[in-house]
Amino acid sequence: MAKKLKIALEINDSDLTKEVQAEIKNVANLDVTRWQNNIGEKGEQATKVVPHIIMIHDNPAIGDALERLRAIRRGFPAAVIFLLSDNSSPERIIDAMKAGAAEYFITPLKGKQLQFAIEEVRVKISQEEHSSNGEIYSFISSKGGLGSTVISVNTAVEMAIAKVGHIALCDLSCQSGDSSVLLDMIPETNLATLCNNIHRLDVSLLHGSLARHGSGIHLLAAPFKPEESEEIHPDSVEKVLGLMKSLFDKIIVDCSSMFVDDNTIKTFEMSKQIFVVTELSVPAIRNATRLTKLIAEIGIPLQKVEYIINRYHRGDSLTVDEAERSLEKKAFWMIPNDFKDIVSSINRGVPLVQYMPHAPFSTNIKAFVDKLQHPEKHAAYRGVRGAFGQAI
Repeated sequence: MAKKLKIALEINDSDLTKEVQAEIKNVANLDVTRWQNNIGEKGEQATKVVPHIIMIHDNPAIGDALERLRAIRRGFPAAVIFLLSDNSSPERIIDAMKAGAAEYFITPLKGKQLQFAIEEVRVKISQEEHSSNGEIYSFISSKGGLGSTVISVNTAVEMAIAKVGHIALCDLSCQSGDSSVLLDMIPETNLATLCNNIHRLDVSLLHGSLARHGSGIHLLAAPFKPEESEEIHPDSVEKVLGLMKSLFDKIIVDCSSMFVDDNTIKTFEMSKQIFVVTELSVPAIRNATRLTKLIAEIGIPLQKVEYIINRYHRGDSLTVDEAERSLEKKAFWMIPNDFKDIVSSINRGVPLVQYMPHAPFSTNIKAFVDKLQHPEKHAAYRGVRGAFGQAI
């Protein structure tokens, strides 16, 4: 999970308190406490909690802010202190910084500056504790048209619905990324834009490059034009995904079908699991085998690679057993053929797990997400049951 931050608000102005709470309500994993009567100046024994961030209001009616700053700094030497003030004079800002303020915010607050500052603190703490523990799941099809993007998008959205954590979706299908289409979004920026400014990469720039979907997931879109993919390089991908791991609990990456370049290799290296999406057809199974051999040749551990059989239908001419003999490994998951519902959801721009949560595909993805979270609990189940309810 992304690092949970404890925040203390020592703000005696109710309007400003509401403004701060409204600003940070969409920031994940926060434990916010309100301090009354300048209790922060009395130290840890009085507050009974040691916050990561302390926000105080520059309000002369409750005491000199600089003296309060110094007292809080002595009582909480490891905390990051934000001072909120309507005084915009450079001299006041310098004095506040000297007294111990890490950030100085002029009220009324503008934009998402407070959110960005909180996330910067989270990243810094995570780096210091070596706890960039966000997990990356990569999806790649063994040939075009197998539904990898549909699975990626719906998996990310279902994770958000199930409150698995803070979820991001990265579209690395640089030539024809369709994640934004399936989500009915028109992002202002994309992965290429971000990589073109990699020298400025920080939490603010990353958040500014993400589009928030109504489900709660954050999308880093594919380049708008195929030629823009030339701006994306492995070292940039590593930096972007590394920062995302500090901010998000789960990152779903949709890779280009049957295409492994240096950017994909870097993504695979950073992934917890790599899902090769295929179907019960000879060309798809053959390409899945070829793709897995390629992944092994470039040095990616094969224990990270799992197969997903999409559009499974009992009675297909090619059986699961025959496919698994060719793949030389059992399929991790099977997804039923729910073509009509999926096409309807795509045309509406609403992921099927939202549009029709009880559709066969939707309930299957819900179980898939549950298995990712609790693999030991669902070790035998692979998404489909036989005639008597037993896992196939």
